[in-house]
Amino acid sequence: MTTTSTYPTFCAPDDAASIWMYQTDDSTPHSLATLKFTENSLFERHVSTTAMPQLRIVSINSKSSTKPLQISKCALQMLMDFYEIGDELWDLTSSFGDKPMSSSVGEGAMKIQNQENGIQEISYRLTFPILTGVRHWTMRQIAVFHYHDPHGLHDLWIFFLVGANTPMQKDLERYASESQQGLSSDNTWFSMHSCALSCLKNWHEYIHYLGRNMDGHVSLQNAFELFCLSDLDSQTDKSLEFVIRNIDHVLDAGGDSNLTAVYDTRDRLLPTTHRLGVILETLTTLGTLSHSLDASQSVKQNGYLKLVNFLAYHKRRLERLVVGIEVLKEAVKDTCHLVSFTLYRSNVAFVSLADCKKTTLGLEYTMTSQMLNLNNRMVELNNRMLYSNEQLLRLGTINFDDNATVKVVTILTLIYLPASLVSVSDAVDLSRLETIESAFGILTFALRIIVCFWYELVQV
Repeated sequence: MTTTSTYPTFCAPDDAASIWMYQTDDSTPHSLATLKFTENSLFERHVSTTAMPQLRIVSINSKSSTKPLQISKCALQMLMDFYEIGDELWDLTSSFGDKPMSSSVGEGAMKIQNQENGIQEISYRLTFPILTGVRHWTMRQIAVFHYHDPHGLHDLWIFFLVGANTPMQKDLERYASESQQGLSSDNTWFSMHSCALSCLKNWHEYIHYLGRNMDGHVSLQNAFELFCLSDLDSQTDKSLEFVIRNIDHVLDAGGDSNLTAVYDTRDRLLPTTHRLGVILETLTTLGTLSHSLDASQSVKQNGYLKLVNFLAYHKRRLERLVVGIEVLKEAVKDTCHLVSFTLYRSNVAFVSLADCKKTTLGLEYTMTSQMLNLNNRMVELNNRMLYSNEQLLRLGTINFDDNATVKVVTILTLIYLPASLVSVSDAVDLSRLETIESAFGILTFALRIIVCFWYELVQV
Protein backbone atom coordinates (compact mmCIF):
# COMPACT_ATOMS: atom_id res chain seq x y z
CA MET A 1 0.00 0.00 0.00
CA THR A 2 1.34 3.41 -0.97
CA THR A 3 0.32 6.32 1.24
CA THR A 4 0.71 9.83 -0.16
CA SER A 5 -1.10 11.68 2.64
CA THR A 6 0.78 13.94 5.04
CA TYR A 7 -1.76 13.09 7.72
CA PRO A 8 -3.11 9.68 8.79
CA THR A 9 -5.55 8.14 6.33
CA PHE A 10 -7.58 6.28 8.97
CA CYS A 11 -8.63 7.12 12.50
CA ALA A 12 -7.44 5.19 15.55
CA PRO A 13 -9.54 2.18 16.64
CA ASP A 14 -10.77 4.01 19.75
CA ASP A 15 -11.65 7.24 17.91
CA ALA A 16 -15.22 8.09 17.03
CA ALA A 17 -16.30 6.53 13.74
CA SER A 18 -18.75 7.79 11.13
CA ILE A 19 -19.87 4.85 9.02
CA TRP A 20 -23.23 4.75 7.29
CA MET A 21 -24.58 1.46 5.99
CA TYR A 22 -27.59 0.85 3.75
CA GLN A 23 -28.52 -2.72 2.94
CA THR A 24 -31.38 -4.94 1.89
CA ASP A 25 -33.28 -6.45 4.79
CA ASP A 26 -36.35 -8.68 4.95
CA SER A 27 -37.74 -6.51 7.73
CA THR A 28 -37.77 -3.43 5.45
CA PRO A 29 -38.83 -4.75 2.03
CA HIS A 30 -39.88 -1.33 0.73
CA SER A 31 -36.53 0.38 1.35
CA LEU A 32 -32.98 -0.26 2.43
CA ALA A 33 -32.26 -0.62 6.12
CA THR A 34 -30.18 2.31 7.38
CA LEU A 35 -27.54 1.89 10.07
CA LYS A 36 -25.00 4.34 11.47
CA PHE A 37 -21.94 3.22 13.41
CA THR A 38 -20.08 5.63 15.66
CA GLU A 39 -17.76 2.92 17.00
CA ASN A 40 -15.45 0.78 14.90
CA SER A 41 -16.00 -2.26 17.10
CA LEU A 42 -19.77 -2.17 16.53
CA PHE A 43 -19.22 -1.98 12.78
CA GLU A 44 -16.87 -4.96 12.85
CA ARG A 45 -19.29 -6.98 14.95
CA HIS A 46 -22.22 -6.26 12.63
CA VAL A 47 -20.33 -7.22 9.47
CA SER A 48 -18.87 -10.39 10.95
CA THR A 49 -22.17 -11.65 12.41
CA THR A 50 -24.54 -10.72 9.58
CA ALA A 51 -25.01 -12.70 6.39
CA MET A 52 -24.08 -10.99 3.14
CA PRO A 53 -27.14 -9.08 1.95
CA GLN A 54 -28.09 -8.81 -1.70
CA LEU A 55 -27.06 -5.16 -1.68
CA ARG A 56 -24.91 -3.32 0.84
CA ILE A 57 -23.81 0.30 0.54
CA VAL A 58 -21.19 1.67 2.94
CA SER A 59 -20.44 5.38 3.20
CA ILE A 60 -17.36 6.56 5.12
CA ASN A 61 -16.45 10.20 5.50
CA SER A 62 -13.79 12.39 7.06
CA LYS A 63 -14.54 15.60 8.97
CA SER A 64 -12.45 17.67 6.56
CA SER A 65 -9.83 17.29 3.86
CA THR A 66 -6.97 17.20 6.35
CA LYS A 67 -8.70 14.84 8.78
CA PRO A 68 -8.54 11.03 8.57
CA LEU A 69 -11.38 8.88 7.34
CA GLN A 70 -13.61 8.05 10.29
CA ILE A 71 -12.98 4.33 10.16
CA SER A 72 -10.04 2.42 11.57
CA LYS A 73 -7.69 0.49 9.34
CA CYS A 74 -8.57 -2.69 11.24
CA ALA A 75 -12.29 -2.21 10.63
CA LEU A 76 -11.77 -1.69 6.92
CA GLN A 77 -9.43 -4.69 6.78
CA MET A 78 -12.13 -6.82 8.40
CA LEU A 79 -14.64 -5.75 5.72
CA MET A 80 -12.09 -6.57 3.00
CA ASP A 81 -11.42 -9.99 4.47
CA PHE A 82 -15.15 -10.71 4.76
CA TYR A 83 -15.66 -10.03 1.03
CA GLU A 84 -12.18 -11.21 0.02
CA ILE A 85 -11.33 -7.84 -1.51
CA GLY A 86 -7.84 -7.25 -2.93
CA ASP A 87 -5.30 -4.54 -2.10
CA GLU A 88 -6.69 -2.14 -4.72
CA LEU A 89 -8.84 -0.69 -1.96
CA TRP A 90 -5.74 0.47 -0.08
CA ASP A 91 -4.49 2.32 -3.16
CA LEU A 92 -7.92 3.92 -3.52
CA THR A 93 -7.83 5.38 0.00
CA SER A 94 -4.14 6.34 0.05
CA SER A 95 -4.77 10.00 -0.83
CA PHE A 96 -7.27 10.66 1.96
CA GLY A 97 -6.21 12.51 5.09
CA ASP A 98 -4.94 15.43 3.01
CA LYS A 99 -5.97 17.72 0.18
CA PRO A 100 -5.63 16.30 -3.34
CA MET A 101 -1.91 16.55 -4.05
CA SER A 102 -0.55 17.99 -7.30
CA SER A 103 1.92 15.11 -7.41
CA SER A 104 -1.01 12.67 -7.56
CA VAL A 105 -2.91 14.26 -10.44
CA GLY A 106 -2.26 11.23 -12.65
CA GLU A 107 -3.77 8.76 -10.18
CA GLY A 108 -7.33 7.61 -9.56
CA ALA A 109 -8.41 6.33 -12.97
CA MET A 110 -10.87 3.45 -12.97
CA LYS A 111 -9.44 -0.03 -12.38
CA ILE A 112 -11.15 -3.38 -12.85
CA GLN A 113 -9.93 -6.56 -11.16
CA ASN A 114 -11.57 -9.82 -12.28
CA GLN A 115 -11.83 -12.75 -9.89
CA GLU A 116 -12.11 -16.40 -10.89
CA ASN A 117 -15.71 -16.60 -9.67
CA GLY A 118 -16.76 -13.78 -12.00
CA ILE A 119 -16.74 -11.08 -9.32
CA GLN A 120 -15.36 -7.73 -10.50
CA GLU A 121 -13.65 -5.25 -8.19
CA ILE A 122 -14.20 -1.81 -9.68
CA SER A 123 -12.57 1.28 -8.18
CA TYR A 124 -11.94 4.91 -9.12
CA ARG A 125 -11.28 8.25 -7.48
CA LEU A 126 -12.63 11.60 -8.64
CA THR A 127 -11.13 15.02 -7.92
CA PHE A 128 -13.38 18.04 -8.29
CA PRO A 129 -13.53 21.72 -7.27
CA ILE A 130 -15.99 23.17 -4.79
CA LEU A 131 -16.69 26.78 -3.88
CA THR A 132 -15.96 27.33 -0.18
CA GLY A 133 -16.43 31.09 -0.13
CA VAL A 134 -17.49 33.93 -2.35
CA ARG A 135 -14.54 33.45 -4.70
CA HIS A 136 -12.38 30.75 -3.15
CA TRP A 137 -12.27 27.37 -4.85
CA THR A 138 -10.67 24.31 -3.34
CA MET A 139 -10.23 20.71 -4.46
CA ARG A 140 -12.12 17.76 -3.00
CA GLN A 141 -12.09 14.05 -3.75
CA ILE A 142 -14.38 11.06 -3.51
CA ALA A 143 -13.54 7.41 -4.03
CA VAL A 144 -15.83 4.64 -5.24
CA PHE A 145 -15.36 0.91 -4.79
CA HIS A 146 -17.81 -1.64 -6.20
CA TYR A 147 -17.71 -5.35 -5.43
CA HIS A 148 -19.73 -6.25 -8.52
CA ASP A 149 -21.54 -9.57 -8.48
CA PRO A 150 -22.80 -10.13 -12.07
CA HIS A 151 -25.48 -12.44 -10.65
CA GLY A 152 -26.75 -9.69 -8.35
CA LEU A 153 -26.48 -11.83 -5.22
CA HIS A 154 -23.95 -9.97 -3.06
CA ASP A 155 -23.27 -6.46 -4.35
CA LEU A 156 -21.14 -4.16 -2.18
CA TRP A 157 -20.57 -0.45 -2.73
CA ILE A 158 -18.13 1.59 -0.63
CA PHE A 159 -17.93 5.39 -0.88
CA PHE A 160 -15.18 7.49 0.71
CA LEU A 161 -16.24 11.11 1.15
CA VAL A 162 -14.81 14.33 2.58
CA GLY A 163 -17.02 16.24 5.00
CA ALA A 164 -20.33 15.53 6.66
CA ASN A 165 -23.74 16.00 5.01
CA THR A 166 -22.23 16.20 1.54
CA PRO A 167 -24.48 16.18 -1.54
CA MET A 168 -23.24 12.65 -2.24
CA GLN A 169 -24.29 11.49 1.24
CA LYS A 170 -27.73 13.03 0.79
CA ASP A 171 -28.11 11.28 -2.57
CA LEU A 172 -27.31 7.95 -0.94
CA GLU A 173 -29.83 8.57 1.82
CA ARG A 174 -32.46 9.49 -0.76
CA TYR A 175 -31.77 6.34 -2.74
CA ALA A 176 -31.96 4.18 0.40
CA SER A 177 -35.37 5.61 1.28
CA GLU A 178 -36.86 4.77 -2.12
CA SER A 179 -38.78 1.60 -2.80
CA GLN A 180 -36.50 -1.25 -3.85
CA GLN A 181 -39.28 -3.57 -5.01
CA GLY A 182 -38.78 -4.70 -8.58
CA LEU A 183 -35.43 -2.93 -8.92
CA SER A 184 -32.62 -4.93 -10.48
CA SER A 185 -28.85 -4.52 -10.23
CA ASP A 186 -28.71 -2.41 -13.39
CA ASN A 187 -30.82 0.27 -11.69
CA THR A 188 -28.44 0.32 -8.75
CA TRP A 189 -25.53 0.48 -11.22
CA PHE A 190 -26.91 3.65 -12.75
CA SER A 191 -27.97 5.26 -9.47
CA MET A 192 -24.66 4.74 -7.66
CA HIS A 193 -22.38 5.82 -10.51
CA SER A 194 -24.55 8.82 -11.40
CA CYS A 195 -24.49 9.92 -7.75
CA ALA A 196 -20.70 9.80 -7.72
CA LEU A 197 -20.35 11.57 -11.07
CA SER A 198 -22.70 14.39 -10.08
CA CYS A 199 -19.66 16.21 -8.62
CA LEU A 200 -18.30 16.77 -12.14
CA LYS A 201 -20.73 19.60 -12.82
CA ASN A 202 -18.53 21.95 -10.77
CA TRP A 203 -15.67 21.71 -13.28
CA HIS A 204 -17.54 23.83 -15.82
CA GLU A 205 -18.04 26.71 -13.39
CA TYR A 206 -14.48 26.42 -12.08
CA ILE A 207 -12.85 26.68 -15.52
CA HIS A 208 -15.05 29.64 -16.38
CA TYR A 209 -14.01 31.24 -13.10
CA LEU A 210 -10.35 30.94 -14.11
CA GLY A 211 -11.20 32.47 -17.48
CA ARG A 212 -13.00 35.40 -15.87
CA ASN A 213 -10.09 35.77 -13.47
CA MET A 214 -7.69 36.22 -16.37
CA ASP A 215 -10.01 38.58 -18.25
CA GLY A 216 -10.53 40.68 -15.14
CA HIS A 217 -6.87 41.09 -14.21
CA VAL A 218 -5.00 41.10 -17.50
CA SER A 219 -5.31 43.51 -20.38
CA LEU A 220 -2.65 42.55 -22.89
CA GLN A 221 -3.20 45.63 -25.00
CA ASN A 222 -2.74 48.05 -22.08
CA ALA A 223 0.21 46.05 -20.81
CA PHE A 224 1.88 46.11 -24.22
CA GLU A 225 1.60 49.90 -24.36
CA LEU A 226 3.58 50.10 -21.14
CA PHE A 227 6.18 47.62 -22.32
CA CYS A 228 6.96 49.49 -25.57
CA LEU A 229 9.61 51.92 -24.40
CA SER A 230 10.48 53.96 -27.46
CA ASP A 231 12.06 56.98 -25.81
CA LEU A 232 13.71 56.77 -22.41
CA ASP A 233 14.41 60.14 -20.86
CA SER A 234 17.93 60.35 -19.51
CA GLN A 235 16.84 62.36 -16.49
CA THR A 236 16.84 60.41 -13.26
CA ASP A 237 13.40 61.55 -12.14
CA LYS A 238 11.49 60.58 -15.30
CA SER A 239 13.37 57.32 -15.70
CA LEU A 240 12.48 56.30 -12.19
CA GLU A 241 8.88 57.38 -12.67
CA PHE A 242 8.70 55.09 -15.70
CA VAL A 243 10.12 52.12 -13.82
CA ILE A 244 8.01 52.62 -10.70
CA ARG A 245 4.87 53.09 -12.81
CA ASN A 246 5.69 49.98 -14.85
CA ILE A 247 6.37 47.68 -11.91
CA ASP A 248 3.50 49.13 -9.89
CA HIS A 249 1.18 48.38 -12.82
CA VAL A 250 2.02 44.70 -12.94
CA LEU A 251 2.15 44.17 -9.19
CA ASP A 252 -0.52 46.46 -7.75
CA ALA A 253 -3.63 44.60 -6.58
CA GLY A 254 -5.87 46.95 -8.53
CA GLY A 255 -3.86 47.00 -11.73
CA ASP A 256 -4.92 45.51 -15.03
CA SER A 257 -1.98 43.09 -14.94
CA ASN A 258 -2.02 41.48 -11.51
CA LEU A 259 1.03 39.27 -11.10
CA THR A 260 -0.55 37.53 -8.14
CA ALA A 261 -3.65 36.58 -10.11
CA VAL A 262 -1.70 35.57 -13.20
CA TYR A 263 0.59 33.16 -11.40
CA ASP A 264 -2.18 31.84 -9.18
CA THR A 265 -4.21 31.04 -12.30
CA ARG A 266 -1.13 29.45 -13.88
CA ASP A 267 -0.59 27.22 -10.84
CA ARG A 268 -4.23 26.15 -10.88
CA LEU A 269 -4.23 25.37 -14.60
CA LEU A 270 -1.14 23.17 -14.55
CA PRO A 271 -2.71 20.16 -12.75
CA THR A 272 -6.21 20.72 -14.13
CA THR A 273 -5.56 19.21 -17.55
CA HIS A 274 -4.16 16.04 -15.99
CA ARG A 275 -7.01 15.76 -13.50
CA LEU A 276 -9.56 16.04 -16.27
CA GLY A 277 -7.56 13.51 -18.27
CA VAL A 278 -7.89 10.98 -15.43
CA ILE A 279 -11.63 11.65 -15.19
CA LEU A 280 -12.07 11.23 -18.94
CA GLU A 281 -10.17 7.94 -18.77
CA THR A 282 -12.55 6.77 -16.03
CA LEU A 283 -15.60 7.82 -18.04
CA THR A 284 -14.31 5.94 -21.08
CA THR A 285 -13.58 2.75 -19.12
CA LEU A 286 -16.89 2.90 -17.28
CA GLY A 287 -18.74 3.54 -20.53
CA THR A 288 -17.11 0.54 -22.21
CA LEU A 289 -17.98 -1.71 -19.26
CA SER A 290 -21.56 -0.41 -19.10
CA HIS A 291 -22.00 -0.97 -22.83
CA SER A 292 -20.74 -4.54 -22.43
CA LEU A 293 -23.18 -5.19 -19.57
CA ASP A 294 -26.01 -3.65 -21.59
CA ALA A 295 -25.37 -6.13 -24.41
CA SER A 296 -26.16 -8.98 -22.03
CA GLN A 297 -29.55 -7.53 -21.08
CA SER A 298 -32.77 -8.69 -22.67
CA VAL A 299 -34.52 -5.41 -21.86
CA LYS A 300 -33.58 -2.57 -24.20
CA GLN A 301 -34.13 0.22 -21.71
CA ASN A 302 -32.02 -0.59 -18.67
CA GLY A 303 -29.71 1.08 -16.18
CA TYR A 304 -26.55 0.14 -18.06
CA LEU A 305 -27.68 1.85 -21.27
CA LYS A 306 -28.94 4.81 -19.29
CA LEU A 307 -25.50 5.23 -17.73
CA VAL A 308 -23.82 4.98 -21.16
CA ASN A 309 -25.82 8.01 -22.32
CA PHE A 310 -25.15 9.79 -19.02
CA LEU A 311 -21.40 9.25 -19.40
CA ALA A 312 -21.41 10.42 -23.01
CA TYR A 313 -22.92 13.74 -21.92
CA HIS A 314 -20.28 14.34 -19.24
CA LYS A 315 -17.48 13.25 -21.54
CA ARG A 316 -18.44 15.75 -24.26
CA ARG A 317 -18.73 18.48 -21.66
CA LEU A 318 -15.31 17.83 -20.14
CA GLU A 319 -13.61 17.51 -23.53
CA ARG A 320 -14.79 21.02 -24.38
CA LEU A 321 -13.38 22.25 -21.08
CA VAL A 322 -9.99 20.74 -21.92
CA VAL A 323 -9.94 22.86 -25.09
CA GLY A 324 -10.73 25.96 -23.03
CA ILE A 325 -7.93 25.13 -20.61
CA GLU A 326 -5.39 24.96 -23.43
CA VAL A 327 -6.48 28.41 -24.61
CA LEU A 328 -6.18 29.76 -21.07
CA LYS A 329 -2.70 28.28 -20.77
CA GLU A 330 -1.59 30.19 -23.85
CA ALA A 331 -3.09 33.40 -22.45
CA VAL A 332 -1.25 32.96 -19.16
CA LYS A 333 1.97 32.13 -20.99
CA ASP A 334 1.70 35.29 -23.12
CA THR A 335 0.99 37.38 -20.04
CA CYS A 336 3.99 35.98 -18.19
CA HIS A 337 6.15 36.83 -21.21
CA LEU A 338 4.87 40.41 -21.19
CA VAL A 339 5.31 40.80 -17.44
CA SER A 340 8.86 39.52 -17.63
CA PHE A 341 9.55 41.80 -20.58
CA THR A 342 8.36 44.96 -18.85
CA LEU A 343 10.48 44.20 -15.79
CA TYR A 344 13.39 43.40 -18.06
CA ARG A 345 13.04 46.79 -19.80
CA SER A 346 12.71 48.52 -16.44
CA ASN A 347 15.90 46.89 -15.23
CA VAL A 348 17.68 47.86 -18.44
CA ALA A 349 16.57 51.43 -17.81
CA PHE A 350 18.15 51.35 -14.36
CA VAL A 351 21.37 49.80 -15.64
CA SER A 352 21.62 52.35 -18.46
CA LEU A 353 21.02 55.15 -16.01
CA ALA A 354 23.74 53.84 -13.72
CA ASP A 355 26.26 53.52 -16.55
CA CYS A 356 25.38 56.99 -17.77
CA LYS A 357 25.87 58.59 -14.38
CA LYS A 358 29.22 56.93 -13.86
CA THR A 359 30.59 58.58 -17.03
CA THR A 360 28.90 61.98 -16.79
CA LEU A 361 29.43 62.97 -13.18
CA GLY A 362 28.98 66.67 -12.59
CA LEU A 363 29.24 68.71 -9.45
CA GLU A 364 29.56 66.64 -6.30
CA TYR A 365 26.60 68.45 -4.70
CA THR A 366 24.37 67.84 -7.72
CA MET A 367 25.28 64.17 -7.84
CA THR A 368 24.61 63.76 -4.14
CA SER A 369 21.18 65.34 -4.57
CA GLN A 370 20.33 63.04 -7.48
CA MET A 371 21.50 60.00 -5.55
CA LEU A 372 19.29 60.96 -2.60
CA ASN A 373 16.38 61.32 -4.98
CA LEU A 374 17.21 57.94 -6.49
CA ASN A 375 17.41 56.41 -3.04
CA ASN A 376 14.05 57.88 -1.97
CA ARG A 377 12.34 56.50 -5.03
CA MET A 378 13.97 53.11 -4.60
CA VAL A 379 12.73 53.05 -1.00
CA GLU A 380 9.25 53.75 -2.37
CA LEU A 381 9.66 50.90 -4.83
CA ASN A 382 10.95 48.69 -2.04
CA ASN A 383 7.86 49.42 0.07
CA ARG A 384 5.60 48.54 -2.83
CA MET A 385 7.42 45.27 -3.36
CA LEU A 386 7.08 44.45 0.32
CA TYR A 387 3.35 45.13 0.12
CA SER A 388 3.10 42.82 -2.89
CA ASN A 389 5.05 40.19 -0.98
CA GLU A 390 2.50 40.43 1.84
CA GLN A 391 -0.29 39.93 -0.68
CA LEU A 392 1.33 36.79 -2.04
CA LEU A 393 2.06 35.44 1.42
CA ARG A 394 -1.62 35.84 2.26
CA LEU A 395 -2.46 34.04 -0.98
CA GLY A 396 -0.06 31.27 -0.02
CA THR A 397 -1.74 30.97 3.37
CA ILE A 398 -5.19 30.74 1.78
CA ASN A 399 -4.08 28.15 -0.74
CA PHE A 400 -1.86 26.16 1.62
CA ASP A 401 -4.47 23.44 2.05
CA ASP A 402 -4.70 23.12 -1.72
CA ASN A 403 -0.93 22.65 -2.05
CA ALA A 404 -0.77 25.71 -4.31
CA THR A 405 2.74 26.82 -5.16
CA VAL A 406 3.94 30.13 -3.82
CA LYS A 407 6.90 30.52 -6.11
CA VAL A 408 5.77 34.10 -6.80
CA VAL A 409 7.00 35.11 -3.37
CA THR A 410 10.50 34.14 -4.46
CA ILE A 411 10.01 36.02 -7.71
CA LEU A 412 9.02 39.19 -5.92
CA THR A 413 11.87 38.83 -3.46
CA LEU A 414 14.31 38.78 -6.36
CA ILE A 415 12.57 41.77 -7.93
CA TYR A 416 12.74 43.96 -4.86
CA LEU A 417 16.29 42.89 -3.98
CA PRO A 418 17.86 45.80 -5.93
CA ALA A 419 15.60 48.23 -4.09
CA SER A 420 16.73 46.81 -0.77
CA LEU A 421 20.38 47.08 -1.78
CA VAL A 422 20.08 50.67 -2.88
CA SER A 423 17.96 51.72 0.08
CA VAL A 424 20.90 51.00 2.40
CA SER A 425 22.61 53.98 0.84
CA ASP A 426 20.39 56.07 3.10
CA ALA A 427 22.89 55.30 5.85
CA VAL A 428 25.95 56.01 3.68
CA ASP A 429 27.81 59.29 3.32
CA LEU A 430 26.85 60.18 -0.25
CA SER A 431 29.23 63.14 -0.36
CA ARG A 432 32.03 60.80 -1.39
CA LEU A 433 32.27 59.91 -5.05
CA GLU A 434 33.52 56.40 -4.26
CA THR A 435 30.36 55.67 -2.30
CA ILE A 436 28.21 56.90 -5.16
CA GLU A 437 30.02 54.72 -7.65
CA SER A 438 29.74 51.76 -5.28
CA ALA A 439 26.01 52.26 -4.90
CA PHE A 440 25.57 52.34 -8.67
CA GLY A 441 27.78 49.28 -8.98
CA ILE A 442 25.70 47.32 -6.49
CA LEU A 443 22.50 48.42 -8.18
CA THR A 444 23.80 47.57 -11.65
CA PHE A 445 25.01 44.14 -10.57
CA ALA A 446 21.76 43.30 -8.79
CA LEU A 447 19.61 44.44 -11.68
CA ARG A 448 21.64 42.42 -14.16
CA ILE A 449 20.93 39.37 -11.98
CA ILE A 450 17.22 40.15 -12.22
CA VAL A 451 17.44 40.53 -16.00
CA CYS A 452 18.98 37.08 -16.26
CA PHE A 453 16.40 35.68 -13.84
CA TRP A 454 13.44 36.97 -15.84
CA TYR A 455 14.99 35.76 -19.06
CA GLU A 456 15.22 32.25 -17.58
CA LEU A 457 11.74 32.47 -16.04
CA VAL A 458 10.05 33.23 -19.31
CA GLN A 459 11.47 30.02 -20.75
CA VAL A 460 9.70 27.90 -18.10
